[in-house]
Parts: sequence; C-alpha cells; structure tokens
Amino acid sequence: MMLGIFTNSSSGGNFSINTNSDNWMYCKVCECKIPPRAWHCKICNKCCLKRDHHCYFFANCIGYYNQRYYIMFLFHTFVATMYAVVYNVYFLTQFLTGSIITIMLKICFPFITLVFNFDSESFCTILVLIHMVVAFCIGVNTLYQLKLLLMGKTQHENKCSKNKNIYDKGLRSNLVESLGTRWYLTWILPYIKSPLPGNGVEWDVSTNISNSHPRCNEATAAK
Repeated sequence: MMLGIFTNSSSGGNFSINTNSDNWMYCKVCECKIPPRAWHCKICNKCCLKRDHHCYFFANCIGYYNQRYYIMFLFHTFVATMYAVVYNVYFLTQFLTGSIITIMLKICFPFITLVFNFDSESFCTILVLIHMVVAFCIGVNTLYQLKLLLMGKTQHENKCSKNKNIYDKGLRSNLVESLGTRWYLTWILPYIKSPLPGNGVEWDVSTNISNSHPRCNEATAAK
C-alpha cells in the first residue's frame, strides 16, 4: 500500500526520449504532448503514464509504475480477508447457541436481531457478515484487475472495448509488462526488485493508435 501511494506514475510533462510522437496526444490542461496510454487526471491535475484509474483509497493515480503495487495490495488483502472469513465462520459455529435454523436466520438476517433480542451473538454475527461482504467486494475487484492485467488493458482502455486491443502481447508478456521481469516472485513479496521492461512512454503496437482508440483520444483532451 505504501509503495503504491508514494510511487509516482505521472508523466511530468517533459520527455527527453527520442521517439516518434505521431501517435501522441495534446493535453490542454498540462499544455504538452503526452504519450499513448497516458491520460489526464482532473483530481491529481496531472497526466499519468498508462493511467488505469484514480484510487481514492491510495489518494493517487494507478499507472505504469505503481499498478503492480495496487494489484498486489488487492491480492494480499483478499487472501487475508478470506483467511479471516473462514475462521470467523468457524468461530460463529462454536459461539452461537440454538438450533441450526436460528443460526442461519441470524447470519442471513442479522439486522432483525437489532429489534428482537439483540445480544453479543447478534453483534458478532453482524460483524462477520460485514466482513464477508467486504471480502466479496475485494475479491470481485481483484478478479477484475487480474482479468485486465492478463488482457494487457487498463480500466480506461476497457471502456473502448469495441476497438481492437492493440497492446495485448500475450499472457506472459502482459504479466512482465505490468509486474516486471520477476513477476513470479512479486506475488510472494512486492518488495522484491522486479524491473519493468519499458518506460511507460514507448509502446510497440501492430496498428496505428490514433485509428484504434478515437473515443479515448477525445476523452484525453477533454479531461
């Protein structure tokens, strides 16, 4: 989480890389040309390389350099919440008294107990239910991010799903592009050094970008 917060993925508005800028777009807010896959964030008030979205929990844009930390944060948080859910449910089966029907009713309709016979059992049941809902939401977001990662897409580019995904390099290459050359170790510990193969500015594509994402190009200039 801390790496995701303090890792800067902004474009900086100054590029010294000698590259073909025919496919670059002009940001009216930053008043400079930005590379493909970079978008302007109206909250951060800057352009972010390979911008995925603005994360309010991180108070930062998720982009090229901190995307892996965001995904790792989701993954480890999901594993931790599922671990806790399993033991919390086991705790409830040992802690709650009464018939199995009563226990199931308390788990499925815990807020009824706020009116009828609210006790410590009901309070624990509500907390566990909230925990299960949080774990479910984190799990859905984790699966969604992993799906985009394996497809070589970002959330912003996924809105242009009608167009061909020109950044998809295959399963393994997409993992390396986002998680680094040692992607297989970063799942264990995000602190492991895993250099990214690119620079977030130059992208190898098979077709012309300007013809592939016309709606995204317009959105970039407007945001």
